Amino acid sequence: MRCTPLLNVVTAIIVVTSLVFGSSAFSDDYGSWAEQEYGMATYLAGVSFPDTQNGWSVGGIDGVGVSVHKTTNGGENWSTITSGISGLMYLGCDSVDKDMLWVVGVQFLFDDGMMKTTDGGETWQMVTMPGDIWSSNSVDVVDAQHIKIASTWKPDLWSADKTGMTLSNDGGNSWQTHEWGLNTWARYCFFLDNNRGWMTGGDFPDEGVRSGGYRLFEHGPTLGNLPRNFQDRNRGSQYQAAIAKTTDGGQTWTQLFWHTGEFYLNNIFMLNDNEGWAVGSGGYYVPYLMHTTDGWTTWEFQTTPTGEYSLVTIDFMNASEGYAVGFGPNGAGDVEMFCLHTMDGGQTWLLDKPGLNTGPLDVEFFDSSIAWAVGSSNMNQSTVALYTNDTVSECPPEDIDGDGIIGTTDLLAMIGAWGPCSGCPEDIDNSGTVDTSDLLSLIGVWGPCE
Repeated sequence: MRCTPLLNVVTAIIVVTSLVFGSSAFSDDYGSWAEQEYGMATYLAGVSFPDTQNGWSVGGIDGVGVSVHKTTNGGENWSTITSGISGLMYLGCDSVDKDMLWVVGVQFLFDDGMMKTTDGGETWQMVTMPGDIWSSNSVDVVDAQHIKIASTWKPDLWSADKTGMTLSNDGGNSWQTHEWGLNTWARYCFFLDNNRGWMTGGDFPDEGVRSGGYRLFEHGPTLGNLPRNFQDRNRGSQYQAAIAKTTDGGQTWTQLFWHTGEFYLNNIFMLNDNEGWAVGSGGYYVPYLMHTTDGWTTWEFQTTPTGEYSLVTIDFMNASEGYAVGFGPNGAGDVEMFCLHTMDGGQTWLLDKPGLNTGPLDVEFFDSSIAWAVGSSNMNQSTVALYTNDTVSECPPEDIDGDGIIGTTDLLAMIGAWGPCSGCPEDIDNSGTVDTSDLLSLIGVWGPCE
């Protein structure tokens, strides 16, 4: 095979740098989780940190009241907010900055199911959404004007529930509902920008206790009792898993993945338009972790460590380093936290069991060195857990894969993105093109980060 001039140059660079700097062994320096003191709640289902000091956690008290907590020192101390909030239960939150937070949950009777603060929780506004919205499971605040919410609504007492996206393009002054066209519950959404977004959905066999649209996890932490009329049996009684994409901000959706009979999906994370991961569960604590490199045209199940657990959230720092968090039975009638960590894009995952008796329902990774998880146990006791990793190095942007080493994988990633590439991490100098100047910058800092 004849090599192109660029490929010849790349081959030479790889050989030379390998000889000069040597090879670096794979390292998986994993941090630790510790429980934080935060106040009283039966369960916590949402967490959001716009920076490392200011954060929020939201949830409820056994399905009969809502709970909001705030920290201004990274979770060392939490205050409980009681004034100005109302609702049946909160299921998710997202913040723009330390002052603005959006909270979503279950709408019941005269509660709109959504709250907003713009002054750090000093005052709260009840957000008037379409009157037929019943529940909002997750919210993705792209910016102060564009809010995306995975929702369920019912046009009248006799119609089947509708499910899809509720969105606002004017900071919450007006709202639109758009069905996503898949016959299962829309559960979690993830947006790269205002237009490009993905949503997961699914359901699991309903035993007549609570509707799968509101019960977050099978065999998992209880979220209290919900009104009986939330029950909907029109979607069958088997596992369903779905992924859809929008390119117009959530108005229309294209089905990318559909599967029945084995598992359902929770959170999704997309690194870009092509590469992403989604997690879920099937059966009795059977983890599912999916990966795609072509925008879900094709996909694979990545191999997860042996054990009984469900996966709830997925987050990647870059193309190499990622975390998947969930929970499984602890053998004493309760649940315990499970955390998976990869440093090679999910080819291998290492399992950590921090010893916390909690079922995480939401996790916020600020970066590789710090994260927060919130959840609940089967005993109706909620938890905030802090993850810290003091071994993480401060690396320059040339460490494209985030493994603490500027090396061959970073070089290959840069070559793979060669050419026009506005906004991509391989464009070190932000010129809009990955070219020789970026390549020379990478070679100039070759080796382990200081």
